[in-house]
Amino acid sequence: MPFYDSIGQKFSSISSNKIISLVPSITETLFSFGLKNRIIGVTKYCIFPKEAQYSPRHICGGTKNPDVNLIFSLKPDLIIANKEENQENHIKELIFSNIPVFVTYPKTINDSFKLLDQIIEICGLEDSVHVSNLVTDIKNRTERIIRNINKIKYDKFSVFCPIWKNPWMTINNETYIHDVLKFLRLENVSANFTSSRYPEVDLDEVIKKYNPDIILLPTEPYNFTNNDITEIKKRYKDLGKVHPKKIEIVDGSYLSWYGSRMAIALETLFSIIYNK
Repeated sequence: MPFYDSIGQKFSSISSNKIISLVPSITETLFSFGLKNRIIGVTKYCIFPKEAQYSPRHICGGTKNPDVNLIFSLKPDLIIANKEENQENHIKELIFSNIPVFVTYPKTINDSFKLLDQIIEICGLEDSVHVSNLVTDIKNRTERIIRNINKIKYDKFSVFCPIWKNPWMTINNETYIHDVLKFLRLENVSANFTSSRYPEVDLDEVIKKYNPDIILLPTEPYNFTNNDITEIKKRYKDLGKVHPKKIEIVDGSYLSWYGSRMAIALETLFSIIYNK
């Protein structure tokens, strides 16, 4: 059955034996689906699995600056991109070359499950027992987390989750990260910030106005470290506030990578937040 990508292009199952992925989380998903021999190009940020970076695959630049000429020379029959991670001008250039470019843009966990189904169809994997079992396992593990969360009796924790520093930036309710936090029954203090999907914030104002129960510091796109935890605690002290008991460094891919990583990501985050 035909379906549409995030920019309204119509797709159905195609002969995709030469795939280039410009999205790290999709690259990992394609490998987990058993398509490593059909992937001819990736970005330098496609670091999972490790073999994605090795020959015979070609490194086609970065997500924001792909090597378009190299991509053209490889003559792929399918490129998978993302509306946010990749630049619009590069996506348009690739589309205008008459290469099928499937443009993703999941903003929720449910969107991510739909995307898995679309990848299965576009790559002709409907009859793959391996892929069917893998997706079923992801769904079952996700549902198990929902059941475990529903057993928790106390109220929602408020959370501050910056994604950048200098300036401090965070996420509003139009982002995939927000939906992950919402899934984990966390209240994102910046959910309703409307200046941007990734608004700049004043850390002192966040502390004074929202005093979050939890602060999660991801390792990407900004690589927060224990030094940042020390700095945040000092800011609390200077403001005469008691810092949250949980200020945690978390694997950034667990917050922002959709696809086959979802189950382990949600399980790990649940364990960190609820000490389970």
